[in-house]
Amino acid sequence: MLSPSMLLRLWQTARYRQLMRKLLEGRVEAGLRVDERLGGPLAAGAVALLRLGELNQAHLPIATELRQRLLLSQNRDGSWGDSLPERAMLTALCIRGLHAVAGQRVDHAAPYGLRWIPLDVQGRGISIERAIRHGLRHLGHAQERYGGWAGDLFATGFVLLELARVPGFRESVRVAEALELLDAAEGGLDTETSLLFSRVEQRFGRRLRLAGRSAPRGLLARREVSLLAGVA
Repeated sequence: MLSPSMLLRLWQTARYRQLMRKLLEGRVEAGLRVDERLGGPLAAGAVALLRLGELNQAHLPIATELRQRLLLSQNRDGSWGDSLPERAMLTALCIRGLHAVAGQRVDHAAPYGLRWIPLDVQGRGISIERAIRHGLRHLGHAQERYGGWAGDLFATGFVLLELARVPGFRESVRVAEALELLDAAEGGLDTETSLLFSRVEQRFGRRLRLAGRSAPRGLLARREVSLLAGVA
């Protein structure tokens, strides 16, 4: 298990991919090459914050730094990141990381919890709760006609995997349509996407039917940033 001191050392020396690999060992995301797909400071910070939240260590200075980094990096539209399909995946990961510490206190003496952190950003405070709501709204608006994100099945599955248990997610997006999109996939899956689909099945407590039906026609076009994969 990665200790807080090792976590801090990797973070401060900008070894973001190594930090992510260490933190994702033994987790549901293991084997998905998340560090290669997202491996920058925001993804590493979100995963580190998730782990610290699970260990009830949100009072540590590194946790405060990570929270501030994520909150200050949120785009105006509620997303995190720049390019597709990474933006949808990174937004989901940042929401989950913030949610992991949303109910914990900054330190034992503070009279407030993390739902409201008085950061001074252009004269305004930044609420973790508000950032999460804004991120979920973005995912709802960015969800495409056929239920996916960024025309990419891996990104769609990853969003579902990360946020399945985050309150408000199922009310903010069309989960049933996203799952139906995975159901309708066909073709050969790479190892990571196949593993991701199995993780989504476990998290949602249902079996993807994947009965060889054709995927919606409009989603089969190749995009510059992604290549749709499916299940035979």
